[in-house]
Amino acid sequence: MEFRHASHGKRSIALPVIIALLLQLAVAPNVALFGGSINFMLVVVVACTLGGDQRTSVYLGFFCGLFYALTSSVPVGLMSLLLSLTGYLVARGSVGISAGMNADSMRWAVLCMLAVNFLNGILLRLLGIESSFFVAVLGHALPSAILDILVCSVFLLCFGTGQQQMGFTARSKSQGLRFKGMR
Repeated sequence: MEFRHASHGKRSIALPVIIALLLQLAVAPNVALFGGSINFMLVVVVACTLGGDQRTSVYLGFFCGLFYALTSSVPVGLMSLLLSLTGYLVARGSVGISAGMNADSMRWAVLCMLAVNFLNGILLRLLGIESSFFVAVLGHALPSAILDILVCSVFLLCFGTGQQQMGFTARSKSQGLRFKGMR
């Protein structure tokens, strides 16, 4: 499975997706911190769709959300919707951003983790699954978002492209400067 990245051509997303699937099955049900749990499917969608193709991002988000819903005790379809929208918005809004660990990708990761977790908590409260608004938002969504941000930073560090972003002159930063005075 390859993923068209806007600035780096094609890159494989099979390895991060398989690792996230295994971690979602093995680690996520067993690790909870302050009422929050890790959503590896959200992490892999954000980490793999930065600067990527919008269509593939929606598919990745939908199937990762479906996998999350089928392996957790949440309504089927809610996380699929949230991750499909997240994949599309991240791919659309992060055109030209390097997929590795940098300030721009971390801004996107933090924004997405907070938005998806808070929206999920609010929607679970509206559906009657969560008992209280404050428990849903402060007891589950905020700790989950913090855990997801930490895990996403590891995914960005491990599965980023590591290539330099091209600037205005289409030279990478590693090529150095050219001096016009030297002929």
